[in-house]
Amino acid sequence: MQINFVIGTGRCGTKSLSYILNNQNKGRCVHEGHPNLPYVVDVQLFVDKMTNNYDKYKNNYKYLTFDGFYYCWYLDEILEMFPDTRICCLIRDKSEVVESYFNKVTKRCPDGHFAHKNFWDNTDRARSYSDFDLCYPNYPKQKTLKDYISLYYDDYYNIVNDFIRQYPKNIRLFHIDTLNKESKLKKLFNYMKINKVDQRVPVSKIQVCHRWYEVKGDSKVEFKK
Repeated sequence: MQINFVIGTGRCGTKSLSYILNNQNKGRCVHEGHPNLPYVVDVQLFVDKMTNNYDKYKNNYKYLTFDGFYYCWYLDEILEMFPDTRICCLIRDKSEVVESYFNKVTKRCPDGHFAHKNFWDNTDRARSYSDFDLCYPNYPKQKTLKDYISLYYDDYYNIVNDFIRQYPKNIRLFHIDTLNKESKLKKLFNYMKINKVDQRVPVSKIQVCHRWYEVKGDSKVEFKK
């Protein structure tokens, strides 16, 4: 079984790519899911999660992909456990990621109040509310919420680029626009060692940042699902 990973800051198309990978023949992509892996590396938790999922899917799939922003903190462990893995890191323009995260963490909740959860503030007591909160790094006091998100974005891709320099065969950056083009998706599939006979393109419908598109060749048309 080929084991791969998808990473990215969040708000950059990883969930959409998970949907696409789950539509490949004999492919299974696990998007985040419990247990969530904390920023402070827990090697045993990581090993247990990998082992349990491998045992669960090994008899039914040829390609198993783990998708989640927090795998960035575990790149050393990933490469030690899976030296032949392919790590696909999605990237989206910084201003778009900052705005998307800001809208997510300040949106109105179902009960009517406004959430204002700062995952990155090390003085925010709300960070201990769930294990998912602990998946993010935290920083000293910044002026605005967007400053925290901007700092997170920069740190994230600094880590990724350091690993790309060390392991160019194992990890590669793909812009979010890759999800909109058949030709670019095929290159991504080839990189992830998905055999051509198992590749499923065109992908007829994809979701990119909460918008649904119908894909025809190398073009896409937005539609309401």
